[in-house]
Amino acid sequence: MGRAAGLAAKLEPDFIDLNFGCPVPKVVRKNGGVALMREPRLIGKIAAEAVRQAAGVPVTAKIRSGWDSSSINFLEVAGILIDSGVAALTLHPRTRVQGFSGRSDWSRIAELVKFSPVPVIGSGDIFAPQDALAMFSQTGCRAVMIGRGALGNPWIFGRARRLLENLSDPGEPQPGERFAQALEQAEMMAGEMGELATIIQMRKHFSYYTRGLAGGAALRRELFACIGLEQARLIFEHYPESMQCTPI
Repeated sequence: MGRAAGLAAKLEPDFIDLNFGCPVPKVVRKNGGVALMREPRLIGKIAAEAVRQAAGVPVTAKIRSGWDSSSINFLEVAGILIDSGVAALTLHPRTRVQGFSGRSDWSRIAELVKFSPVPVIGSGDIFAPQDALAMFSQTGCRAVMIGRGALGNPWIFGRARRLLENLSDPGEPQPGERFAQALEQAEMMAGEMGELATIIQMRKHFSYYTRGLAGGAALRRELFACIGLEQARLIFEHYPESMQCTPI
Protein backbone atom coordinates (compact mmCIF):
# COMPACT_ATOMS: atom_id res chain seq x y z
CA MET A 1 0.00 0.00 0.00
CA GLY A 2 2.86 2.34 0.79
CA ARG A 3 4.50 1.68 -2.57
CA ALA A 4 1.17 2.25 -4.31
CA ALA A 5 0.82 5.58 -2.51
CA GLY A 6 4.29 6.54 -3.68
CA LEU A 7 3.44 5.71 -7.28
CA ALA A 8 0.16 7.62 -7.05
CA ALA A 9 1.92 10.64 -5.57
CA LYS A 10 4.04 10.96 -8.72
CA LEU A 11 0.85 11.77 -10.63
CA GLU A 12 0.37 14.81 -8.35
CA PRO A 13 -3.19 14.09 -7.15
CA ASP A 14 -4.96 16.45 -4.76
CA PHE A 15 -4.94 13.64 -2.19
CA ILE A 16 -4.69 9.86 -1.84
CA ASP A 17 -7.56 8.05 -0.10
CA LEU A 18 -7.07 4.73 1.71
CA ASN A 19 -10.30 2.74 1.83
CA PHE A 20 -10.49 0.73 5.05
CA GLY A 21 -14.27 0.63 4.74
CA CYS A 22 -14.87 -1.47 1.61
CA PRO A 23 -17.31 -4.32 2.47
CA VAL A 24 -17.13 -6.16 -0.88
CA PRO A 25 -16.67 -9.90 -0.18
CA LYS A 26 -13.82 -10.46 -2.67
CA VAL A 27 -11.87 -7.64 -0.97
CA VAL A 28 -12.68 -8.74 2.57
CA ARG A 29 -11.66 -12.35 1.82
CA LYS A 30 -8.13 -11.09 1.12
CA ASN A 31 -8.08 -9.17 4.41
CA GLY A 32 -8.57 -5.88 2.62
CA GLY A 33 -11.04 -3.06 3.11
CA VAL A 34 -13.11 -3.20 6.27
CA ALA A 35 -11.54 -6.54 7.27
CA LEU A 36 -8.54 -4.51 8.41
CA MET A 37 -10.64 -2.85 11.09
CA ARG A 38 -10.16 -6.07 13.03
CA GLU A 39 -6.44 -5.23 13.07
CA PRO A 40 -6.16 -1.57 14.13
CA ARG A 41 -2.39 -1.64 14.61
CA LEU A 42 -1.90 -2.99 11.09
CA ILE A 43 -4.07 -0.17 9.76
CA GLY A 44 -1.77 2.25 11.56
CA LYS A 45 1.32 0.76 9.95
CA ILE A 46 -0.25 0.82 6.49
CA ALA A 47 -1.38 4.42 6.86
CA ALA A 48 1.95 5.62 8.26
CA GLU A 49 3.86 4.05 5.38
CA ALA A 50 1.42 5.51 2.85
CA VAL A 51 1.86 8.96 4.40
CA ARG A 52 5.65 8.56 4.28
CA GLN A 53 5.79 7.46 0.66
CA ALA A 54 3.19 9.99 -0.49
CA ALA A 55 5.89 12.59 0.14
CA GLY A 56 3.70 15.53 1.03
CA VAL A 57 0.55 14.60 -0.88
CA PRO A 58 -2.27 14.53 1.71
CA VAL A 59 -3.40 11.01 2.62
CA THR A 60 -6.96 10.47 3.83
CA ALA A 61 -8.70 7.33 5.09
CA LYS A 62 -12.21 5.91 5.02
CA ILE A 63 -13.49 3.59 7.74
CA ARG A 64 -16.72 1.98 8.94
CA SER A 65 -18.14 1.77 12.46
CA GLY A 66 -16.49 -1.60 12.97
CA TRP A 67 -16.75 -5.22 11.94
CA ASP A 68 -20.00 -6.01 13.75
CA SER A 69 -22.18 -4.69 16.57
CA SER A 70 -19.89 -6.24 19.20
CA SER A 71 -16.77 -4.55 17.82
CA ILE A 72 -17.63 -0.89 17.27
CA ASN A 73 -14.09 0.51 17.18
CA PHE A 74 -14.19 3.49 14.81
CA LEU A 75 -12.87 5.90 17.45
CA GLU A 76 -9.95 3.60 18.26
CA VAL A 77 -9.10 3.19 14.58
CA ALA A 78 -9.57 6.92 13.96
CA GLY A 79 -7.11 7.73 16.73
CA ILE A 80 -4.52 5.39 15.24
CA LEU A 81 -5.00 6.89 11.78
CA ILE A 82 -4.66 10.42 13.14
CA ASP A 83 -1.42 9.43 14.88
CA SER A 84 -0.27 7.96 11.55
CA GLY A 85 -0.58 11.35 9.90
CA VAL A 86 -3.75 11.19 7.81
CA ALA A 87 -5.12 14.56 6.76
CA ALA A 88 -8.83 13.71 6.98
CA LEU A 89 -11.17 10.85 7.89
CA THR A 90 -14.34 9.58 6.24
CA LEU A 91 -16.80 7.52 8.29
CA HIS A 92 -19.56 5.34 6.86
CA PRO A 93 -21.47 4.58 10.07
CA ARG A 94 -22.45 0.99 9.40
CA THR A 95 -20.57 -2.20 10.29
CA ARG A 96 -19.28 -4.76 7.82
CA VAL A 97 -22.01 -7.17 8.90
CA GLN A 98 -24.67 -4.54 8.19
CA GLY A 99 -23.37 -3.98 4.67
CA PHE A 100 -25.79 -1.39 3.32
CA SER A 101 -28.84 -2.61 5.23
CA GLY A 102 -30.91 -0.47 7.55
CA ARG A 103 -30.07 3.17 8.14
CA SER A 104 -26.57 4.49 8.72
CA ASP A 105 -26.13 5.94 12.21
CA TRP A 106 -25.21 9.56 11.63
CA SER A 107 -24.78 10.13 15.37
CA ARG A 108 -21.48 8.26 15.06
CA ILE A 109 -20.28 10.81 12.51
CA ALA A 110 -21.11 13.55 15.02
CA GLU A 111 -19.19 11.60 17.67
CA LEU A 112 -16.14 11.37 15.42
CA VAL A 113 -16.35 15.11 14.65
CA LYS A 114 -16.05 15.85 18.37
CA PHE A 115 -13.18 13.39 18.74
CA SER A 116 -11.07 14.20 15.70
CA PRO A 117 -8.64 17.12 15.27
CA VAL A 118 -8.60 16.48 11.50
CA PRO A 119 -11.57 17.16 9.17
CA VAL A 120 -14.30 14.51 9.14
CA ILE A 121 -16.20 13.58 5.98
CA GLY A 122 -19.61 11.98 6.42
CA SER A 123 -20.86 9.08 4.32
CA GLY A 124 -24.02 7.01 4.19
CA ASP A 125 -27.53 7.35 2.78
CA ILE A 126 -27.07 10.53 0.74
CA PHE A 127 -29.64 9.91 -1.98
CA ALA A 128 -30.96 13.44 -2.50
CA PRO A 129 -29.46 16.94 -2.26
CA GLN A 130 -31.49 17.55 0.88
CA ASP A 131 -29.81 14.55 2.54
CA ALA A 132 -26.43 16.24 2.17
CA LEU A 133 -27.70 19.36 3.93
CA ALA A 134 -29.22 17.24 6.69
CA MET A 135 -25.93 15.42 7.28
CA PHE A 136 -24.02 18.69 7.57
CA SER A 137 -26.62 20.03 10.00
CA GLN A 138 -26.91 16.91 12.16
CA THR A 139 -23.25 15.93 12.39
CA GLY A 140 -21.07 19.01 11.96
CA CYS A 141 -18.96 17.18 9.36
CA ARG A 142 -16.77 19.23 7.02
CA ALA A 143 -17.81 17.44 3.81
CA VAL A 144 -20.01 14.60 2.60
CA MET A 145 -19.07 11.65 0.41
CA ILE A 146 -21.76 10.45 -1.99
CA GLY A 147 -21.62 6.91 -3.35
CA ARG A 148 -24.71 4.92 -4.31
CA GLY A 149 -26.79 8.10 -4.49
CA ALA A 150 -24.79 9.24 -7.52
CA LEU A 151 -25.46 6.12 -9.60
CA GLY A 152 -27.43 7.32 -12.59
CA ASN A 153 -27.72 10.65 -10.81
CA PRO A 154 -24.52 12.71 -11.20
CA TRP A 155 -26.62 15.88 -10.87
CA ILE A 156 -26.84 15.29 -7.12
CA PHE A 157 -23.46 16.98 -6.59
CA GLY A 158 -24.33 20.24 -8.31
CA ARG A 159 -27.80 20.32 -6.78
CA ALA A 160 -26.43 19.77 -3.27
CA ARG A 161 -23.82 22.49 -3.78
CA ARG A 162 -26.50 24.94 -4.90
CA LEU A 163 -28.54 24.27 -1.78
CA LEU A 164 -25.44 24.73 0.39
CA GLU A 165 -24.90 28.10 -1.30
CA ASN A 166 -28.55 29.05 -0.66
CA LEU A 167 -29.33 28.94 -4.37
CA SER A 168 -32.42 27.41 -5.97
CA ASP A 169 -32.53 23.69 -6.74
CA PRO A 170 -33.08 23.10 -10.48
CA GLY A 171 -34.91 19.88 -9.62
CA GLU A 172 -34.85 16.44 -11.16
CA PRO A 173 -33.28 16.19 -14.65
CA GLN A 174 -35.69 15.57 -17.50
CA PRO A 175 -35.56 12.33 -19.52
CA GLY A 176 -33.54 13.87 -22.34
CA GLU A 177 -30.86 15.02 -19.90
CA ARG A 178 -30.67 11.58 -18.36
CA PHE A 179 -30.39 9.84 -21.71
CA ALA A 180 -27.70 12.20 -22.97
CA GLN A 181 -25.66 11.65 -19.82
CA ALA A 182 -26.07 7.87 -20.01
CA LEU A 183 -24.85 7.85 -23.61
CA GLU A 184 -21.93 10.13 -22.80
CA GLN A 185 -20.88 7.75 -20.03
CA ALA A 186 -21.24 4.77 -22.38
CA GLU A 187 -19.12 6.44 -25.06
CA MET A 188 -16.38 7.21 -22.55
CA MET A 189 -16.41 3.60 -21.35
CA ALA A 190 -16.32 2.29 -24.92
CA GLY A 191 -13.14 4.23 -25.48
CA GLU A 192 -11.55 2.22 -22.68
CA MET A 193 -13.07 -1.25 -22.98
CA GLY A 194 -14.70 -1.51 -26.38
CA GLU A 195 -18.37 -1.37 -27.32
CA LEU A 196 -19.44 -4.95 -26.53
CA ALA A 197 -18.07 -4.94 -22.98
CA THR A 198 -19.51 -1.46 -22.49
CA ILE A 199 -23.04 -2.35 -23.52
CA ILE A 200 -22.98 -5.26 -21.05
CA GLN A 201 -21.60 -3.10 -18.24
CA MET A 202 -24.03 -0.29 -19.02
CA ARG A 203 -27.12 -2.43 -18.44
CA LYS A 204 -27.02 -1.74 -14.71
CA HIS A 205 -26.25 1.92 -15.34
CA PHE A 206 -29.15 2.24 -17.79
CA SER A 207 -31.28 0.90 -14.96
CA TYR A 208 -30.04 3.65 -12.64
CA TYR A 209 -30.53 6.40 -15.23
CA THR A 210 -34.12 5.35 -15.93
CA ARG A 211 -35.31 4.97 -12.33
CA GLY A 212 -38.54 6.82 -11.69
CA LEU A 213 -39.40 7.42 -15.34
CA ALA A 214 -42.90 6.82 -16.63
CA GLY A 215 -42.73 3.62 -18.67
CA GLY A 216 -39.29 2.93 -17.22
CA ALA A 217 -39.76 -0.84 -16.94
CA ALA A 218 -40.55 -1.21 -20.65
CA LEU A 219 -37.68 1.12 -21.53
CA ARG A 220 -35.24 -0.98 -19.51
CA ARG A 221 -36.38 -4.19 -21.19
CA GLU A 222 -35.48 -2.67 -24.55
CA LEU A 223 -32.15 -1.35 -23.31
CA PHE A 224 -31.16 -4.66 -21.73
CA ALA A 225 -31.74 -6.40 -25.07
CA CYS A 226 -29.72 -3.98 -27.19
CA ILE A 227 -26.34 -5.03 -28.58
CA GLY A 228 -24.76 -1.70 -29.47
CA LEU A 229 -24.60 1.96 -28.52
CA GLU A 230 -26.35 3.12 -31.68
CA GLN A 231 -29.27 0.85 -30.85
CA ALA A 232 -29.38 2.30 -27.33
CA ARG A 233 -29.37 5.81 -28.80
CA LEU A 234 -32.35 4.97 -31.03
CA ILE A 235 -34.25 3.51 -28.09
CA PHE A 236 -33.74 6.72 -26.15
CA GLU A 237 -34.75 8.85 -29.15
CA HIS A 238 -38.09 7.04 -29.39
CA TYR A 239 -38.92 7.57 -25.73
CA PRO A 240 -41.76 10.14 -25.49
CA GLU A 241 -40.19 13.40 -24.32
CA SER A 242 -43.57 14.58 -23.09
CA MET A 243 -43.43 12.07 -20.23
CA GLN A 244 -42.12 13.73 -17.08
CA CYS A 245 -39.92 11.92 -14.60
CA THR A 246 -40.95 11.37 -11.02
CA PRO A 247 -38.50 11.89 -8.12
CA ILE A 248 -35.80 9.28 -7.75
